[in-house]
Amino acid sequence: MKKIFWCLASMTILLTTGGCWLLQHPAPRPDEAYDLAPAAKQTGYSCRFSRIRNLSPAGRKMLCRHADNRISESHASWVQDPESLLARYLAGSFPVTPDAPQISVTILRFELDLARSQAVLSAELAAGAKIQRRIFTADLQNTSGADASRAMTLCVEKLVQTIITMIQEK
Repeated sequence: MKKIFWCLASMTILLTTGGCWLLQHPAPRPDEAYDLAPAAKQTGYSCRFSRIRNLSPAGRKMLCRHADNRISESHASWVQDPESLLARYLAGSFPVTPDAPQISVTILRFELDLARSQAVLSAELAAGAKIQRRIFTADLQNTSGADASRAMTLCVEKLVQTIITMIQEK
């Protein structure tokens, strides 16, 4: 009787684990990863970025905001987190010199607003005692990762223009 019990128990375990192995789902296809377009050229203004931080919920996944303010993740992702994307873009736009003004950037929103068909970058810029909060938008032509990258790059270019204005006003 004991032998029959152990034999049945062994066969049950074998069939259960073996069945799981046979019924495994195929691996999901990897996400598509997108980058911002490289900075077209250096601005001619020097700047040091003391801090770039991300307070938005955005990470590597592209976030989509819906009309009811529900946030969902796109099938596409960014190649880096928003602060790293921005740091790399700004480093390509502004040379660093010892006497360059120091600016910190805090990302508040980095998302695709599907209800308005726009990419949205909201940021707080601080240069000394001067603080600005700005929202930069660019129209989306569709919801593809490539178009999101194009539109977000336009938002970052608008941010660069705002930083240039801050430098000129110092």
